[in-house]
Amino acid sequence: MENFWSFILSALPILGAYLGALAVVRYDIDKLEKRLGKKINDLEKEVKRLNNLNNGKIANNDK
Repeated sequence: MENFWSFILSALPILGAYLGALAVVRYDIDKLEKRLGKKINDLEKEVKRLNNLNNGKIANNDK
């Protein structure tokens, strides 16, 4: 039983390091999602705007 507890105590720093690294990765992913999400939304708006401009020019050229 003593070996079991010494194993558990020796594994705690490894578990702590793993959980700390996981928290850092999750934080970085959240930052990237926010930054890239905004850029993606901006690009989608720009594509819609350009499509509307292009559709207007085609309609004007047909007349």
